Amino acid sequence: MVLSLGATGLVLVACGSDGESATAAGSTTAATTSSAPAASPTSTPAIGGATASGPAATLDVSTSRFGTILVDGGGRTLYLFGADQGVTSMCSENCAKAWPPYVVSQAPEAGSGVTSSEIATTTRADGTLQVTYHGHPLYYFAKDTTAGAAMGQGIDKFGGKWFVVGPDGNPIEGS
Repeated sequence: MVLSLGATGLVLVACGSDGESATAAGSTTAATTSSAPAASPTSTPAIGGATASGPAATLDVSTSRFGTILVDGGGRTLYLFGADQGVTSMCSENCAKAWPPYVVSQAPEAGSGVTSSEIATTTRADGTLQVTYHGHPLYYFAKDTTAGAAMGQGIDKFGGKWFVVGPDGNPIEGS
């Protein structure tokens, strides 16, 4: 019986270790686990809307200094990456740490001002579902730690420029 408890303890430690490593490393797979909304203080705050046990995510619009922009249901600014090729994300590893993809377990719902037919998902190389809008994969900027923040606008990093997204699904290129 003691041996059985010891083996169970090892399995639990191993599972906890894997989840913590993925979250600390900024892996996109962390967003599909039930622990994703409780982000550690050193990682990007809880982003993405839906998890396997959570409510459906929502795409919405908000007014910002760039005009009306696309945000998630919590008011977090969403970006597109100029280097992406259609719905294929070209952002992984260190790029995905700085620009976490908006991953969900199901397609989000359209909020007011969002065209529902433009919402879809694409499967990332790691198997997670990334939200797309108007054919563009969507991302957060890790330094946008509060709703309404849009510090990533116009940054040229990781092989392309990053832009906030208008409700028509196109980049807003003003700064």
